[in-house]
Amino acid sequence: PPHILQTLSGQGQLTVDEGVVHNLNLLRDVFEKLSMIPGLVERLQERLPPSYLKKLEARDTVLAPLVVSFTINGNVANFRQIQITTDTVQIIGDSTVGLDGRITAQALLLIDPDFSLALAKSVNEFRYLADPQGRIGIPLVIQGILPELRVFPDLKYVAAKLAISKTSEVIGDLIQKKFGKKEEPS
Repeated sequence: PPHILQTLSGQGQLTVDEGVVHNLNLLRDVFEKLSMIPGLVERLQERLPPSYLKKLEARDTVLAPLVVSFTINGNVANFRQIQITTDTVQIIGDSTVGLDGRITAQALLLIDPDFSLALAKSVNEFRYLADPQGRIGIPLVIQGILPELRVFPDLKYVAAKLAISKTSEVIGDLIQKKFGKKEEPS
């Protein structure tokens, strides 16, 4: 009954051994939203090996085994520091899941280093989004009611990060030309 759901409180652990998100290719969905960059998808497809093109064409997202701790308060489960892994991406973040199936998550999508390299070769500026392991990171917001999830990359963050990195590079080049040495601008 609804009254009982409002008073739930506790903690637990969710284990998913063979998880699949049907009708959502997470990687393709993010790239389609990044397609606002002219020619990105075409250049990326030219540089990807056939095995990666097959991954972009897949209909579903297959998950690696997953173990996540959660707390329940009222009719909402809170998942903190989730790490969801597929063969091409890793998602790290926090999520709330209503017992009605409503999901809201803020996360960082980390793209496989090989895929990231192909992306950076397609659009040179994407190298500014890479971490020390060579994985491009894109903040995401995931929302919806199961099974209909929508994924939104934080395009403002991506644009700001690219602008800041490019500006820093230009300033560094100016310093090098002026003083004959390369310094990292702060």
